[in-house]
Amino acid sequence: MARTIMVPDFGDSGSWWQAYTIPERGEPGYKTPAQRVAEADPADPWARTIAREQAMAEWLDAHPINEPEPVRVDPAAEAAAAAEAEAEAG
Repeated sequence: MARTIMVPDFGDSGSWWQAYTIPERGEPGYKTPAQRVAEADPADPWARTIAREQAMAEWLDAHPINEPEPVRVDPAAEAAAAAEAEAEAG
């Protein structure tokens, strides 16, 4: 399955961002970010930008961000705690 990354548009289409599809690791045509930069024309800003976005996406795949579990609130328990606090404040 291919990966679509968004890269800045360097004036080619008039939009700010351009969608670019690259092969995933193990697929035909896959290039590492380093290969992409090494094979690029030095005057072409696309290869470096695509390589940077690809490297960031691959790093995030390897290091997922663990979101904390949402706190579940029991309305009855919360009401009881509020009543208890009110009784103590008296």
